[in-house]
Amino acid sequence: MNTKSGTKNEQEEAFLSTTPETIYFGRYEVKLSRAARLMRSLNRLQIRHRQAAASELGITPTIALEGEDELAGEVARTMNAAALRPLEFPEGSANAFESFGSSEPDDASDAEEKKSAKPAFRPLTGTTFAISGNISLEGARSFTCSDLRDEKLLHTARPVQSLLEAGASLSMVANCGEMLGLFAPDYRGFTSRSGSPVNPCYPETSPGVMSPFDASASLVAVGAVSAALVLGRASDMASAAIRSGMTSFRPSLGVFTSTEGFVHSWRYAGWGTIAADAVSASVLSNIAALNEGVSNKPGCGPWEFPGYRPMLMGTEGVEAWRHESMTPVTPKRVIFAVGESWKTPGREEEIRRLAKGFADKGVEVEYADDLPEEAPEIEWLSWAEFGPVLENYFEHAFPLSPAIRTDRFLMLLSLSERVKSVGFADMNPLQTKRFVELVRREPELLSPWAGTIIRNRVMPLKTRFENLFRGKDRPDAVIWFGGSPAVDMAEGAIYGIPLLDDKEKKEFAGAFVFGAPREDGRALGAAVMLESLRAPAFSEAVGRITLERPDVVFESDAAGEADDSETDEKKAPGASDAELMKDLSEIASDSAVILPASAITDATDETSEDDADDDPMDTEEFSRRLRKLVGEFREALSEAAEDDPDIADSAAANTLLVNSLMTGEELDAAETDAEAKPEAKKLPAVSSEDAAWLAKFMPASRKRCPEIAEEKFLREIFTDPMPEKPALEDSDYILQFGKYWLMRHERHKAQRVLERIPKANRTFAVEENLVMALFLGPNLERSTKAAEALKPATDSERARKDWILGLNAQRQGDKDAAVAYFRASHNHAPADSPANFPLALLILEHEGVDSAEYKALKEAVKKEQPSAYKLLLSDEERLEKEQNFEQELLPELPPGVFTATLLMPREHLRLNKDRFLKDLSGNWNLSIIDRTPEDPQTFTFRIGYLTGTLKCESGKVPDTSLEQAARKNMYTRDAEALLLNHAGRINLRLDAGSTPLKDAASLFAQLLASACRANEPLGVYLAGVLQPANYCIDAARPVSVGAFPTLSVVSIFTLEDFGMPYISTYGLTSIGHPEIEVDLDGLPFESASMLVYSLLERIVNDQFDEEAQTIRFGVDPENLTELDIHRAPGRNVATEVLLFTRKGEKEEVPQA
Repeated sequence: MNTKSGTKNEQEEAFLSTTPETIYFGRYEVKLSRAARLMRSLNRLQIRHRQAAASELGITPTIALEGEDELAGEVARTMNAAALRPLEFPEGSANAFESFGSSEPDDASDAEEKKSAKPAFRPLTGTTFAISGNISLEGARSFTCSDLRDEKLLHTARPVQSLLEAGASLSMVANCGEMLGLFAPDYRGFTSRSGSPVNPCYPETSPGVMSPFDASASLVAVGAVSAALVLGRASDMASAAIRSGMTSFRPSLGVFTSTEGFVHSWRYAGWGTIAADAVSASVLSNIAALNEGVSNKPGCGPWEFPGYRPMLMGTEGVEAWRHESMTPVTPKRVIFAVGESWKTPGREEEIRRLAKGFADKGVEVEYADDLPEEAPEIEWLSWAEFGPVLENYFEHAFPLSPAIRTDRFLMLLSLSERVKSVGFADMNPLQTKRFVELVRREPELLSPWAGTIIRNRVMPLKTRFENLFRGKDRPDAVIWFGGSPAVDMAEGAIYGIPLLDDKEKKEFAGAFVFGAPREDGRALGAAVMLESLRAPAFSEAVGRITLERPDVVFESDAAGEADDSETDEKKAPGASDAELMKDLSEIASDSAVILPASAITDATDETSEDDADDDPMDTEEFSRRLRKLVGEFREALSEAAEDDPDIADSAAANTLLVNSLMTGEELDAAETDAEAKPEAKKLPAVSSEDAAWLAKFMPASRKRCPEIAEEKFLREIFTDPMPEKPALEDSDYILQFGKYWLMRHERHKAQRVLERIPKANRTFAVEENLVMALFLGPNLERSTKAAEALKPATDSERARKDWILGLNAQRQGDKDAAVAYFRASHNHAPADSPANFPLALLILEHEGVDSAEYKALKEAVKKEQPSAYKLLLSDEERLEKEQNFEQELLPELPPGVFTATLLMPREHLRLNKDRFLKDLSGNWNLSIIDRTPEDPQTFTFRIGYLTGTLKCESGKVPDTSLEQAARKNMYTRDAEALLLNHAGRINLRLDAGSTPLKDAASLFAQLLASACRANEPLGVYLAGVLQPANYCIDAARPVSVGAFPTLSVVSIFTLEDFGMPYISTYGLTSIGHPEIEVDLDGLPFESASMLVYSLLERIVNDQFDEEAQTIRFGVDPENLTELDIHRAPGRNVATEVLLFTRKGEKEEVPQA
C-alpha cells in the first residue's frame, strides 16, 4: 500500500516538474499553487493523454476548479487576457469541471449503477478550453464592447455546448477587442476593461499589432487552458496564434451554422480554434461541429447575412466532413507564396530549407508571387454592411434595449473610442483605418451604393484564390509565408502555423496554410508536414514560454529607443493627413463623397517630397475608373435581374441613378419611359451646418444624390480624433454620448464623459446633464445645489432648470414645492416643458380630471410625450374607480391556470418552435410533441392531464393591463418602452387539469424560461408585472435543483392604501393558496420583506396553517414581533386575502 502511494507521489512529482512553482506570465514572475501547477501541466499534454493523466493523478472537479481559477486570475492580472474566471461564471456554467469525476467517493450502489451504465461519448475529458469574449454564454454579459448595455446573454453558443457535451471543461472567457477592432484597427485587441493583451513570448511587442484573439492565443501558450474556441476572421486568429507560437484552424466556411456570437460580417468570419498543434486544433473544431448542419433540428435552419446567402452544409454533409477532415491526406503538390515580411535573407533561407524538406518527402513545390498583401475591400465591405449586423446583434443579445437609430449609435461608439484616455490622444483615424487607402483611390465607395459596388470589387479577389485550386495539377494546399488579411477571401480550411523564433525582430513568424473548400483533410496533411519540418530550435523556443524570464525592455530603459522609433516613424514616407484630405477633396466634386469638414484646413501649407510620385488622380483617370465601376455595377444588376424579378423592376431606375452620380446632372424625364421613371424625391432636411458642409465639399450633391444627407454619421466618424482638451465644437458629441448613458441610468459613466468637456466650453445643456447624473445618485442635497447653480439664458433653459428642481423636491417628499417648480417651468415653455407630465399627475391627484389646468397640460403631454399620455389615461381610470369607491384590483387567478404574455418586437414577431423544443430538451431534458404542426404560429401540447398552448398574435396587448403594470413597475423607463415598442405578443397558457398544482407550476416555469430563450421577447407580462426576459429565465433555475420556482408564479408588490403602505402578493391562488397582505404600519420594511419571503416559502411547501390567527417572528427569541392574521377583502387583488396586521397589546388569541 505504501509502495503504491509512493509510486503515485513520484508520478505526480514527475508530472509537476514540467511546471515549476515559479513561472513567468508576460512581464511578471508568478508563484503557483499545487492545483494550478497540476492543471497547467495537464493542459500542455497532447489531447490523447489528458484523460488518462487526470484519472491517474486523481484530479477532481474541486482541484480543477481551484487550479483553473487561479490561472485565470493570474493571466488576467499580468497579461490582460482573461475577462471571466471560473468562480465568476453564471449559474448555468458553474459545474464546468464535472467531467473530471467526483470529488466525493461513490458508495457501492452508485458505483455498480455507473458500471452498468453505457459510457458517455466524452473524448475531451481532461481538456480545458477558453472562448473569446464575442461568443455567447448564457447568463454572462457581452465582452464585445464596454459601451454596450450590460444585459445577460440568453443563449450559450451551440459549438460551446458541443464541446461541453464531449467532456471538455470551459475554464475562462478571453478578452477580445472593442467591437473586434472595427472602429480603431490599431488597437484591435484593446479593451476598456483591461487594456491590450500582452504577448507571452515577447511582452514588449507593440499593443498596436495585437488582434482581438491575441488574448485567447496567450491563454493557450502559457498553459492556462488546453485550447481556445474563437469566432472571427481567419487572418486575425491565425496571426494571433502565430505571435504566441500556437496553431489556429478555421474550417471551410459552411460547416458551422451557428450564429450565436458577434462578428462584423459572416461573409468572412467563422468559428475556429487555437491549440498547440494542427491536429489538436482540428480535433477541437471537429467535435465543436458535432451538432452543426442545416436540418429540421431546432435552431439549425439556414441563415442569411445582408446581401449574402452562404452555402451551408446539411447534417449529412457535416458528418461526412467530420470524418474526412480528421484524416490527413499526404500532400503531393503544394504552392509556396512569400509575403513581404518574409523577404529577408534569414527567412528566405528558412523557406528554402522547408522547400527541400517537402521535396525530400516527395512533394512537388511551386512558387506563386502575386497574392495580395492587403485587402482593404474586405474592411470596407464589413463596414458598409455593419448597420444591419449591429441591429441584429442588438435584437438578439440586448432584447430589452429601447429602439435606437443604428447610425447614431455607430457614431457614439466611434466617439467612445476617441474619448477614451489610453493612447487615443495622438491617434488619427485617417491613418489607422485599414480601408482608408481604398477610399482614397475610389471615393465613390462612400456613396449610397457602396455595398453593391464593393461587393462587385471583391469578386476578382475571391476568383484569384479559387483559381489556385483549379486544373489537373491543382495543389493540395497553399503555404503563404507571412500572409495577409486577403486570405479571408479563401473559403476552404485555413491554418496559422508558427515556424520560427526571430530573435532579431523579437517575434514568432509563420505561414497561413489554406486549401480548397470542403477539402480540409488535404490542408491538414500539408499543415502536419509543415510542422514536422520545423527546426528543433523552434520547439525549444515554444517549450521555454513562461519558464525563462523574457527579455523585457521596461519603460525606463526604453526611453531612448522609443524616441528613435518615433523619429523613424516621422521620417517614413506617406501622405500627411492634410495632404490626404486634399487629395480626396480634389476629386470629391465628381462623386458622392463624404469628407470631414475640418480636416483639409491649411492643406496647402504641408507638402512632402517623399510623396512627389504619389500624385492624386486627375479628372480623366477618376472618370475612367468610375465608368469602369459603373459598368460592373450595371452588369451585376443585369445578372441579378435574370434571377430576381424585383431587381429587374428596379434595374432601370438604378441605372439612371448611377448616371446621375457620374455626370452630376439631374434626372431628365425624357430619358426614361413611364415604367422606369423613378419617383421624385424630396430633399432631406439638413441643418445649416450640414448644408454648408455639403455645398463646400460636394457641389450639387444634394440634387445628384439626395441620400447623401442621410449618411451624416459617416462624416462624423471620419472627423479628427477628440483631443485631450476638447474644443467648443466637440462638446455636442460628448453631450450626446453622456445622454446615452443617462438614458440607461449609468450616472458614473455619464459623469466621466461629460466632465471631459472643459468648463470654459460647457453649455447649459452640458451642465444640466451633469446635474441629472447627480440626481440619479443618493445625495439629493448635492444635486439640489447643483441645480440651483444652473445659469439659464433662455426660456427653454429656465423651464428645464425649474423642472429639475421640481424633481428634487418631489424625491424629498415636498409635493407643494414640486408643484410650484413645475408650474414655473410650464410658464416658461407651456408647449414643451419637461415638467408638463409630472405636473399633470400632481394636478390630477389633487384637483381631478375636470381641472382646467389639468386639461391644458393633458393636451400638451399628448402632443409631446405619447407614452406619458397613456399613463395619464390609466391614472384617470384609477382615480375614477377610487371616487366611485371602486378599487383598481387585479383579477383573481383561477387555480391551476398559468399564463404569461411575451411582448415581441416587429422583427421577431414569430413563434420559433424549433428553438423552443431544443431549449426544452437541452436545459430541462423535456420532450413534448406539437399537436398543431400545420400552424406555424401556434404550438399546442398535452402531457398527461396537462394541456398548454403558445400562440403568436400581432398587435399590441388590447386591454389596459400593461398600463397598470407600467405604473406599478419600478423600471418605469423600460415599461414605457415596452408599451410603445411591442408589435405583438406570444401568449403562453398552461392548464393543470388534475395534475398537482405545484408540479404544473414548475413545468410552467420551465416552459416560460425556454420560450424566453427561444423567442427573445422585449419583456414579459407575468403575474401583473412587466419583467425582463432574463428575470423569467433566472426565476426558473430552482427547478433544476428540485426546488419550487416561487417567483415564476408569484409577484410581490409594495403599495399604498390611503397613505398606508403594505406588501401584497399576486399568484398564490394559481397554486391553490390565498394571497397575503402585510401592513407595514410600525414595521421596518426590511423586516416585513423577510417575513413575506419566509411566509411564501412555508406556504408553497405546505408548512403554514392558513387557519392560524396570529404569528410571531423576529431575530431575537426574547423580543419577537406579533401579528394578527385574519381574512379580509384584498386591496390589490379581487379576492379574499390573509391580512397580517400589528397585534394589539391586550388582545389574546390562539397562536399559530
